[in-house]
Amino acid sequence: MKKAIVFMFGLLAAANAFCQKIDKAKLDSAIIVADRIITTDKRVFFKNVESIIVNLQGNNRFAKYYNGFSKDSLHHIQSQTKSVVSLLMGIAIDKGFIKDENEPVSRYFPQYFKKEDPLKSSVTIKHLLTMSAGFKWEEMTSSTDPGNDNMNMFNSGD
Repeated sequence: MKKAIVFMFGLLAAANAFCQKIDKAKLDSAIIVADRIITTDKRVFFKNVESIIVNLQGNNRFAKYYNGFSKDSLHHIQSQTKSVVSLLMGIAIDKGFIKDENEPVSRYFPQYFKKEDPLKSSVTIKHLLTMSAGFKWEEMTSSTDPGNDNMNMFNSGD
């Protein structure tokens, strides 16, 4: 399995190198526009942007940090973790530890589910990995907003 995954990533990297033609002028233009929006737009969710880093052909083409962050700041990786967890889930399914991605999460974490809430108990591993569980969620507000579910989750300690 490991060799297949490494081979697949190698193929993807090679295909990417040969198939993509990046117009550097268009890329630079897009970077300028994004930077201008982040630094001038007054909408609150732009205050949550920590950085933009653009790497082209192994070289940093642009790196800028916003809202008090620097290259040495620690960052919450959150959604990126789903990619790693999805890969590990595939391995767990392949090894037989988990039947498939359609299993309910409640099977593995029963302490978080109540019998009175059958809708929540029907949430599957796939729902969580694809962010399709149907939970109301607001994180595009200031991190100091008490309605920011992301910060509430982070500060919950659980």
